[in-house]
Amino acid sequence: MGVSSKAEEQALFYIAESYEAIGKSDSALQYLNRVLGNQDGSLDQTALFRKGTIYFKSGKYEKAAALFQEATDKYPDSPVGRKASAWKKESLDQVEDNLHYKQEDKEKSKEDLETEKLD
Repeated sequence: MGVSSKAEEQALFYIAESYEAIGKSDSALQYLNRVLGNQDGSLDQTALFRKGTIYFKSGKYEKAAALFQEATDKYPDSPVGRKASAWKKESLDQVEDNLHYKQEDKEKSKEDLETEKLD
């Protein structure tokens, strides 16, 4: 008698959560991908959302936003889908902030160079 796909899905998900808890994000992502590839789909929306949060925490906001968008598209009326929509907005805000700061840094560097030339 083998393990049911639901039990396998739960085990894979909890292994992913354990890896994330000890800071091994790459391993957590591998197990979340296995959850998403498993026949049982009972934890798929949560796994997709968790992938997004892992990328968000690691500063990969564009990747996070794409995953949150996917969760929102696939599960628009679920609590996870609605939460993913809010996280997507926050991810995109972070992308915009990063672009803004990069532009400020670029302008500051330009000003510093011009100041050095004058000295």
